[in-house]
Amino acid sequence: MKILILSCNTGEGHNSAGRAVREALRARGAECDMIDSLQFGFKGESFLISNGHVWVYRHIPRAFGAVYRGLEKHKWGGDLVYRANTGKLGAAEKLRSFLKLRGYDAVVCVHVFPASEMTYLRSKYGPEFLQYFIPTDYTCSPGVGELDMDAFFTPHRFLSGDFVRAGVPADRILPTGIPVSGKFLAPRDRESARSALGLDPDLRSILLMGGSMGAGPMFDLAKAIGQKLPEDGELLVLCGRNERFREQLQQLELPRVQAIGYSDQVERYMDASELLLTKAGGLSSTEALMKRLPLLFVNAIPGLEIRNQEFLMALDCADSAKGVKGLAARALELLGDPQSLEALRSAQEQHFRLRAADDIAAAILRDGAGKAVGSEVQN
Repeated sequence: MKILILSCNTGEGHNSAGRAVREALRARGAECDMIDSLQFGFKGESFLISNGHVWVYRHIPRAFGAVYRGLEKHKWGGDLVYRANTGKLGAAEKLRSFLKLRGYDAVVCVHVFPASEMTYLRSKYGPEFLQYFIPTDYTCSPGVGELDMDAFFTPHRFLSGDFVRAGVPADRILPTGIPVSGKFLAPRDRESARSALGLDPDLRSILLMGGSMGAGPMFDLAKAIGQKLPEDGELLVLCGRNERFREQLQQLELPRVQAIGYSDQVERYMDASELLLTKAGGLSSTEALMKRLPLLFVNAIPGLEIRNQEFLMALDCADSAKGVKGLAARALELLGDPQSLEALRSAQEQHFRLRAADDIAAAILRDGAGKAVGSEVQN
């Protein structure tokens, strides 16, 4: 079976989910590729949409949230999202030609943009390919109800009703969870992780991450926490590729605050830490959930992040607080409260399993578009 994963470069989360499924499919002997679906549009479309999305997300998040809420609130919102992604200068037709030329049997979409194009192609040419959709946030976003997929691999069984109300057939919903890379599924080994990272084994760590888009009041938050750390506490700040942010933190010269540049060992930093402060991204949150790492959400942006935060907090799998001072105080309070941290970990273990990518891969490779496993896959 030859499978193509269609992603979209509007945040690294979609790519991470796609790579996790590709990893699981290849482990089962399937031929699987992944590409950016925006490459079939006009020249420079991928760059324009990706960078434009990140710019809006970073600089005018309220506008981003207002547009999202409008699409979410009105019945025409889903149809608008669908139509906006199916009339782009023959992009869908170019995609179809690519799929047929390369001989793909199935398409897995980790963003509503390519899923809309696949739905359009099915409406025009019939079911030429098996096609699947994987949401990467804890909500049913605008446009999903318009999709025609063989299966929807949804984030949690508690969200199934939202997808049905949006128009998704109940018998096509498989609540597998959001797929993450296998390196986030290994049991936490705090001692080994701290040794590998060169961290003091006697310190307790708060991990601060800004996400791939760098959103949130991270500098002020790091400063507020760093100034009040207990003697046996430290703050690890993953700055990613934001060198300016890293240099600003280093200039503060706060004891036991480490400003760390880009790292491909995020899972080790999670293993080494007692608490994670991060924005409420679907993938970054899920990676922490799989590591059973207590979450404290920072500055959720209106729209998808608010939905992620609301859902995970309702399950007692995460916490939050208002403003920089409130977040800093809550982080330090949790660091010194093992019982509260354990309660968060227990809720994560109760509500989230470790096999989303495996379940998705198994379903795709199973005859009948995986519908036979629908009753077996539950969070």
